[in-house]
This record gives sequence, C-alpha cells and structure tokens, in this order.
Amino acid sequence: MPRPSRIRTFVRIPQLFWGLVVILFILIPGAVWGVSAQAQTPASFLRAIRPNILVSQLGDLEYADVTLDGYSLFPVTVLVSSEKAASDRSNVRLRVATIESKLDWIVNRYINPDHINVSVATLGHQTVILAGLRNNQTQEILLTVTEFDAQLAQKSIPILAQEWVDIIQLALRRAWELRLPNARQQQFLQFAVTLSVLFAISLSLFAVQRWIYRLFKRRKQLIDPNLSAGESSDLLANHDADTSEVIRDFQQTFALKQRQRLNFAIRRVLRLTQLSVWAYGSALLLSIFPETYILGKSLIAFILKLIVIVVSMLLLARLCGFLLNRLLNAWAESAPLEPNEVQRASLRIPTLTGVIEGIITFAVWVIGIILLIDLQQIPINSILASLGFLGFAIGIVFQNLLRDFMNGLFIIFKDYYAVGDTVSIAGVTGVVENITLRSTSVRGVGGSLNTIPHGQITTVQNLTKDWSRVELTVQVAKDTDVSHAMQVMRQVADEMSHDPDWLPRILDPACRIGVSQIGANGTQVLMWIKTKRAAQWKVESEFRYRLKKAFEEQGIHMS
Repeated sequence: MPRPSRIRTFVRIPQLFWGLVVILFILIPGAVWGVSAQAQTPASFLRAIRPNILVSQLGDLEYADVTLDGYSLFPVTVLVSSEKAASDRSNVRLRVATIESKLDWIVNRYINPDHINVSVATLGHQTVILAGLRNNQTQEILLTVTEFDAQLAQKSIPILAQEWVDIIQLALRRAWELRLPNARQQQFLQFAVTLSVLFAISLSLFAVQRWIYRLFKRRKQLIDPNLSAGESSDLLANHDADTSEVIRDFQQTFALKQRQRLNFAIRRVLRLTQLSVWAYGSALLLSIFPETYILGKSLIAFILKLIVIVVSMLLLARLCGFLLNRLLNAWAESAPLEPNEVQRASLRIPTLTGVIEGIITFAVWVIGIILLIDLQQIPINSILASLGFLGFAIGIVFQNLLRDFMNGLFIIFKDYYAVGDTVSIAGVTGVVENITLRSTSVRGVGGSLNTIPHGQITTVQNLTKDWSRVELTVQVAKDTDVSHAMQVMRQVADEMSHDPDWLPRILDPACRIGVSQIGANGTQVLMWIKTKRAAQWKVESEFRYRLKKAFEEQGIHMS
C-alpha cells in the first residue's frame, strides 16, 4: 500500500497546480489566435461573447463608444423614444457591434494601412465613411454619420465625418503595428513573466493557508486537548452542574467555536483571494494580445466589480455574524440565574446561531447579486419577470421543500426543541444533534442518526424542556397495607430529595401518589416525582434501587 504521506502529497498536487491548469486552459486559445495567420480570426466570436456594451443617455439620445482592440474611437448615437426605450437601447448596441465587426474584418486581413483608403462620401442625402484598397474601385461602407451623432459632438456632419476618418486611420495603423513580429515577441515575453508571477503568488497563498490551518490546530490543543464536539454537547446537556459551571462550560465551548469559525473564515478568504488572482490574472493575460484585448479588459472590469462585491458581502456577513454572536452571548450571560433557564439559553444558542447566520448569508448574497446585475447594466425588469415565473414554477415543484423551511422556522423560533433536547418525533426518540431549516437530526437507540424533514413533523414530544417527571408504578401484594406502602415510598423520595447528591435534580419528591389500579394479583400504586429537565431517568433508577431495599426492610412484598 502507498504510504499516507505520499497519498497526502498526491492529494495536494491538484490544489497547487489547479490555478495554472485553469489559466492555461483559458489562455491557450488566446495565444494561438494571437499568432494565427488566418484571415478569419476569433474577433467576431470574442465580440459576440463580449459583456454588454455600456450605453449612456443624454436627453433623448442613447450613445455608446465604438472600440478597436479595446481602444475607444468615437461615440455613435440612436434617438430614444419613451415607448421603445428597451428596443432603442438594443439598437445602439447593434450599431456599435456592426461598426466594430467591419473594422475587425479589415484588421484581420493583415493589410498595411498605407494601402487602405478611408474617405468620406455622400450617398443620397446621407454622409457615409467608406474603406477599401487604394487600387480597388470597390469601397465598403463602414458607417453613416447621422445628425444625432453631430448633435452629440456639437459639430457639423462634414467636420465630424472627417475627424472620424482620421481616428479610424490611426486606429487601423495601431492595430497593424500590434500584430507585427516584434510586437508579438514582446507580447509573449510579457505573457511568460505575468504567468510566472501568478504562479508564485498562488503558491504563496497556498502556503499561508496551510500555515494558518496548522496554527489553529496547535492552539486548539493548547486550549483544551480533551474538548471535542461530542463532549461539548454533553457539557451543555449536563444538568447536574451548577449555574456558574454551565456558563463557564458554555463560554469555553462558544469561544472555541468562534476561533474555529474565524480560522475557517480567514482560510476561505485566502481561497477566494487565490481564485481572484487566477481569474484576474487570466483576464490580464488575455489583455496582452490585441485579438483578446477587448475580452481581457472587459473581464478585468467585471472581475474587479465582482471582487469588490464579494469582499463587501463577506465582510458584511462576518460583521452580522460577529454582532449576532455577541448578542446571543450577552443574552446567555444576562439570563436569570435559575439553572434551567441558563441551560435552556445554552442549548438554544447553537441552534439560533446556525440558522440566523444561514438566513443572513442568503440575504447578503442576494443583495450582492442584485448589485452586480445593476452594475453590469443588465435589464433588471426582465430578470425579475423571469424570476417571478421561475419562482412560481419552483414553488409548485418544490412545495415540500418550502413546507420544510416554513415548519423549520416555526420550530426554531417558537423553541419547540433545541440541540441537546431529548425528543420523540415521528416515532423516533433520541437526542437532537443538529437542526437546519429543512430537517432535524436525532441520535436514536443504538446510536443511529435519524434525519427527519420538518414537513413530516406533526407532533413533538419534548422530554427535557423546562422540567421532567418520573412516572413510577409499583404493584404490591394484595395482602399488603397500601397506606404503609405509600408512606414508605414517600419517605424514600423525601430522603432522596435531601441527599446532597440528588437535591439539585429533584424539584418535588412526591407531587402525586395514590392507588391507580386494583386487581386479583395485587394493588398498583402510582407515584410522580418532578425533576429537573433530563434528570428523570437517573432519578428513577436510583429511586427504584432505594425503594427495593426499603420494601425488603419493611417486609413489603411486590407481586
């Protein structure tokens, strides 16, 4: 068999080189396209997948910039009508895309700009800009200069058209020079250097993640090497301890969990940083080549917006989580000093913390997605309409899941039960180990873990909430003096309630005692002992043991 250390090393290899694989997978097409000598390059494809062209508005005019290799050339306009605002915005994007595609077609033919003639002409009553080879009589229309373009530039149409001709000639020369062999060598050198830096940064971030994880493990062992998750649950469920002990155990467990969450949050931020480095680096490398410059710059802008939103949402979620932990901790400390109330607060806090943090995280990320959509100028109305229809469909298909969530909210906030309670749900009796909005996990007989969807819960029997009770039935022989037997039972309960070892567990030693049934074989005596929550089983076991000895001493026989 392979040695464990080798297995761990093999498992880490994908983490070390995954970023490099992703970067190369994204960038190999760009590098190949950059040296392609084909007349048909992927520029039109890249333009098709380019993010939304940013459109601005001035009065009744919508305008957007025409670009070549990512450089802005000039804005073109479309008149907007209030009834067709959405379609007019699409029209200005279509006009920009059409002009850019024609410019790309010229650039991708690798023609020396000295051999290209760009000129102004008049066709009918419109001023157009033509382009074609100098020795060729066939000229293609690049674009039409409209009165709205002149209105936006505050110039006459002939002057504006001539300015655009000069701009186009300079842009074509710049694009041609960027594709010369000397320029290609510089681009590939910059590509290799940037890729090496990205790989070094990725390795450094991975090393920091490993160091933080090992540091947390060492500190955890120093805090309490014997404290485990299972023992923490036992501490919260221990009802024999006094109030100060319960609070101390709870605070120690709570502090350890907070450190664990903080360590996990830091490592998650580092992983997101590593992912951001890969994504930003890939976009940066794409922007090196002129063929992929547009896509690279668009991705850089998008990734920067995404990073800012993600970091802001993470900080907001962590801030809300920190405030939530402080509030719940203060609530537990300021609870009345009755042990059962303190213990109840200690049991409820892990449940409330997990559920409320989940709700906060979901709300924060919904806000982040809405902000990102708005920053990308994606029509929010159409998305909301689609989401409304999608939500209706999801509500029908996943109605059981929604019912689970709604029942889960009622269970958690109404405090029907909490983590550490002993309950009987849907025929399963055991200790509650975990509660989510959708389901409850109960550790049953023999250690079996049962997961019960909240939609299936109709009746809950909480055996350990607030207080519990021993319900003991003893059958004595038919010739036994029942009054004497009940007196002995009450005496045993009183002695037990004054015992220092059992005094904290017993609230009322004999809240009810009497004859429950008379039969041919004897008389049944029913006795109730009120105890602290979850103490009934230990009290009942000890009471049976003492009662058996007392009956033997008094000569009372059971049948």
